[in-house]
Amino acid sequence: MDEATQQSQAEGIKTYQPHLELQILSPEKPELRLPFYAASMRLHEHAPGMLGESTEWSVEVEGDDVLLTHPKESSIPLQAGQSLRIEKADITLLDLRKPPAALLTAMDGLSWQLQLQRYQVGRRGRRLNHIELNEPTVSREQATLIPTQSDGFNLLAESGSSPTIVNETTLKPGEQTRLQHGDMVRFGNLLFRYTNHQEAGHGPLLGMRTLGTFEMLLDGQRVKQELTSAKTRWLMALLGTKWGQPISVEWVIGRFWPDATTSRARKNLGVALKQLRECLELSEEDFSELVIRTRTHLKLNPDLLGSHDFCDVRDLTGEGKPLTSTATLDRLESLYQGPFLGDCYEDWALQERQELEQGIVECLTRTVDHFGRRKELATARRALDDAVKLAPDNQGIVEIYMKAALEAASPEEAVAVYQELESRLKADDLEPDIELVKLFYRAQAGI
Repeated sequence: MDEATQQSQAEGIKTYQPHLELQILSPEKPELRLPFYAASMRLHEHAPGMLGESTEWSVEVEGDDVLLTHPKESSIPLQAGQSLRIEKADITLLDLRKPPAALLTAMDGLSWQLQLQRYQVGRRGRRLNHIELNEPTVSREQATLIPTQSDGFNLLAESGSSPTIVNETTLKPGEQTRLQHGDMVRFGNLLFRYTNHQEAGHGPLLGMRTLGTFEMLLDGQRVKQELTSAKTRWLMALLGTKWGQPISVEWVIGRFWPDATTSRARKNLGVALKQLRECLELSEEDFSELVIRTRTHLKLNPDLLGSHDFCDVRDLTGEGKPLTSTATLDRLESLYQGPFLGDCYEDWALQERQELEQGIVECLTRTVDHFGRRKELATARRALDDAVKLAPDNQGIVEIYMKAALEAASPEEAVAVYQELESRLKADDLEPDIELVKLFYRAQAGI
């Protein structure tokens, strides 16, 4: 069964266990994130080509219990965060309810929250790395972080030309070591600090949702109290867009209280932070650890941050890449539930909203082209429909899809999307570009 047929058959099917999914990594295929569409799934149907063309492995789920089964092999129970090699693929069971287990922080301040899954590290190249490092001394296949059953990570060195060093020990290619809280890790010339949240003994991890709604979460649980002050809510969302990076206090008070004196504006900022602390029900000590305030800067503590849907979407759609699997398209659709901070029309929020939506549309345009070239029109059409919700008058993405439909000998698809676009444009007294009109006539003629 090809991926387009699989996707068309899966339309409208709810996941059997919404909190669990499999991460499948194969050297010959893009990463696949596989939700549990049924209690029992044959991997050669749902993950074609990932383990081998004729694999007989299946996966079964009952509640939180997951079992890998094979008619000629012993069954293997799989725990959340456990990673193992099956035939030629690495399979990891992910529990999406769990907060990040660790943090990898570069010396320039960039950081990556680490869920209990495998992370491929390296420079941009044929392999799609989770942690992509734009540094010539880093190999394209530098290393892999492998989750352990104790909510930590092993580091596997892979490059023979670029060193992978933990503290003062250089790892040989193929060598693994268990990372300890506070370890210094070097890839090529880049240095990182590894933080294990459990071993660090910090306070509760903060999560946020700001797309289509506003919610704060502590250790995965929704904060029950609501922020009644719109400005306090917006301030928290602003800090969330930086997600551990500092922001100037002067910039904040200039945007939030532009008509107040500096003294009054700083007092207003203090009141807003007090309201935030009370909403989170944190002690002053715990809150001061979570929200770090100096006289000049304000930031969220990166060691105490879980996930933020805004940042997750920005990371997923950035870097100029398409989404290369239906699982990543699933993830984008589940994350993007509406505009960023929809009730705020301040200039900074409008800019963040516009840049995020523009990034999504550009990513989906690349995704339509990616699946169109592979003649997987069902997935390409799905990406097109997602983009149209944000940019209904975008003609470039429709042109890409029409060309793909003609190449795939599906002129009726090209006609359909053209007519849909024409209807949307007519509502705004606009007309399709001449190139689209030419494609439409070709499609009508079946050329």
